Order: sequence, then structure tokens, then C-alpha cells
Amino acid sequence: MGTRLYIGNLPYSADEAQIREYFESGGGRKVSQIKIITDRETGRPRGFAFVELVDAKMAESAIADLHGSQFGGRTIVVNQAHQPRQGGSGGDRSGGERAPERTPEVAVRPERTVSRGNDRGDRSDRGYGGSTDHDSFGNDRGDRGYGRGRRG
Repeated sequence: MGTRLYIGNLPYSADEAQIREYFESGGGRKVSQIKIITDRETGRPRGFAFVELVDAKMAESAIADLHGSQFGGRTIVVNQAHQPRQGGSGGDRSGGERAPERTPEVAVRPERTVSRGNDRGDRSDRGYGGSTDHDSFGNDRGDRGYGRGRRG
């Protein structure tokens, strides 16, 4: 298996034969595979492709010689390709190996107190708006004016 390169900012009119000729001209490079990425719905090229070269030295030569060069009137980007990300939205859903599940990190917020001058603290035993100082979601209401009921 060769070394795969990402080719970005390609003209939409570029085809495999043109890309192969451009990469193999000069430098003694040999292209083993070209994959032009197309839009899933329209089938039109999206302006980038993956080119696989026979060995790593050829790939390094292509990056050094062709990154930032003109192809079809556009300045192209040539970088080493990365492995596709696992677990993203969309993409291939044909099965295969799943990415390991990550345990979500839970942020612990420090308890926040709000002082309003004549704060009487816990009002649950005084008949001010219910039996607890928590709303229906379990959040501490403190003295923020929720459900005060009667004053006195």
C-alpha cells in the first residue's frame, strides 16, 4: 500500500487523467490510485481528491514540489492525508468496528449564592411558595423570586 495524499482546491473540471498526468510529470512519481470526491446528491466534484503514490519518497516529493502550485488556474493544496474520523455524523453506516465510547466529562459548578439584603435563607417552613427551595427540575432557587406566594 502506498502513501495517500489530500489534494485540495482542485478545479471542478479536473478529471483523473489530468490529475495523474500532473502528479507523474517530473520527479519520477508513480500514481497508483486517484479518488475524486463528489457530492452525494448531485454527483459533481467537490474540489478535492485523494491521490495514492507508490511509496513514501514519491509522496514527500509531491508535497514539496506541488503544494502551492497552479493547476487548472487554481493554487492547489497537497498534504499527507489523515485517516477518516470515527463516529462523526453522516458517512458510511455499513457497520464495521465502532469507535470506543467516551465517558462524558461532567462539569461541577461551584454553588452560587445570591445575597439580597434581607435574605431569610430557607423559607420552606414559612409557607413562601412551596415545600422546597428547588424548582421542579431540582435546581436551587434560592431567593430569586420564584413562587414567593404570600408576603408577610
